[in-house]
Amino acid sequence: MLRWLLTDFAELERNGITQSPSRILGDAELAAYQAFPSEKRRQDWLLGRWTAKRVVSRLAGHTRPAEDYLRNIQVLRTETGEPSVVFPNRQGLPPVVLSISHAGGKCFVAATDDRTCRIGVDLEPIEMRHHGLVRDFFTEAERETVHSSPDDVTDLVTNLIWCAKEAALKVLGVGLSVSSFSIECLPDLTHFRSGFWQRCDTQVRDLPANSRAKQTVRSNWTVRDGFVLVLSLGESR
Repeated sequence: MLRWLLTDFAELERNGITQSPSRILGDAELAAYQAFPSEKRRQDWLLGRWTAKRVVSRLAGHTRPAEDYLRNIQVLRTETGEPSVVFPNRQGLPPVVLSISHAGGKCFVAATDDRTCRIGVDLEPIEMRHHGLVRDFFTEAERETVHSSPDDVTDLVTNLIWCAKEAALKVLGVGLSVSSFSIECLPDLTHFRSGFWQRCDTQVRDLPANSRAKQTVRSNWTVRDGFVLVLSLGESR
């Protein structure tokens, strides 16, 4: 089973979480939250945890979980920096694999209870990018996809390809520690409709030795509220 959710700071504030983080954070999470030096970093992190806990609770069939229920689901970082879900009281919840991304005051989280699966998500605002991003980090086929796209979707395509690369590299468990040329992402724009999920052809060109996923990565993308979202899946090695 797979669940995903897109949230923003306004929703977090409406629910009073920014004023009282301890309402949803466990002790270990609260210590991590308080250790961040900047207010923006703390709020980004808090939004990510709140969103992740809600997605995890949905996997267990709870659409409106109580705050003490959310507090007992702890989303902590592993040694590799990836998020890991810890259930101090178990609460009947299944093992969970998840990925978190935030940008521009929004947070995108996806999770699955399939432990053989690896998951990676990313989101980016659809905005103009410096031409150097395409020139220096995109493959020849990706550059051609950008340059051949209609002017009114060039920014979308540029951010989509970059977003897809980051999501796929999360699946592999290496992030941007490897070359962006390791992944080639060519989105299907044939039937683009905002709000609907579309396929993005993702090819692993040079599998890193420390990858934690197999060669195949499947990616899909959509546009919501001026942001492009990419969800990528792979199989654990």
